[in-house]
Amino acid sequence: FIKEKMWDGERIRRVYKDGVSSLPGTLEDYSFMIQGLIDLYESTYNEEHLKTALEYCKAMQSKLKDEKGGFFFEEEGVAGLRLKESHDGPTPSGNSVAAMDLIRLAEVTGDQELKESVKELFSAFGKRIESDPAGHTWMLSAYDLYLNGLYEVVITAKRLSNARRFVEKINERYIPDKVLIVAYESNFKEISRITKLLDSKEPKERPAAYLCKNFTCLLPTEDPEKLIQMLTKRD
Repeated sequence: FIKEKMWDGERIRRVYKDGVSSLPGTLEDYSFMIQGLIDLYESTYNEEHLKTALEYCKAMQSKLKDEKGGFFFEEEGVAGLRLKESHDGPTPSGNSVAAMDLIRLAEVTGDQELKESVKELFSAFGKRIESDPAGHTWMLSAYDLYLNGLYEVVITAKRLSNARRFVEKINERYIPDKVLIVAYESNFKEISRITKLLDSKEPKERPAAYLCKNFTCLLPTEDPEKLIQMLTKRD
C-alpha cells in the first residue's frame, strides 16, 4: 500500500484520504520504513525490498539531509523551524534509525556516499551523545557498529529452499553485527546489480556460505555448523 499509494516516485507521503496521498513524509516515515524493508529482505530474501529501501534512502538523503550532518525532521518549507532531533525516547529517534539504516545499506552496497553520510551524522550529534549517552542508546548501538564494522554473510544456492538450512542456523543466534545476502539462481543477476559481494560467487549445485569483512571473504563452507563457528569465534 505504501509503495503503491504513498510513494510518488520522489517522496513518501504521510496522509492518505479519499484516494489521495498528501503531506511530505518526515524523517521517521523514511527511516523506519527503510529499516522495515531491510528487515523484510532479511526475512524473505526478495531483492525488491532491498531495492525499495535504497530508493527511499536516496529520497531521504535528497529531501532531509543537512549539509552539516544528520537529517532534518521535515522537508524545507513545511515548517518554519526545521528541527534536527537525536534523542531516543520510547522509540528511537529518526536520526538514530537513519544511522543504522545507512550503516546496513553501506555494508551491502559498498556505497562510499552512504558511509560518508554516517560519519557526518555522528559528527553532528557527537556533543549531544557525549552529554547524554542514556538518551542516545540506539544511536550508540549504531556507533558501535560504525566503529567495529559489520560482517557480511553471503549464501548462494540453486534455489532459495536450498539455502534455508544456513539461514535457520544463523537465525538461532543473536548476531547484530552482520548483514546477510542470500542469492539463488533466479535472482542472482538482479541482486548482483546491488552488491559486489556476489562477485565470483555464482550458485553451484551445493549451497555455499561465505563470511566476509570489508568485501574480503574467507573460503566458502558447505556446512552450516562451520559457518556458525566462523561467526561466533572471530578475532
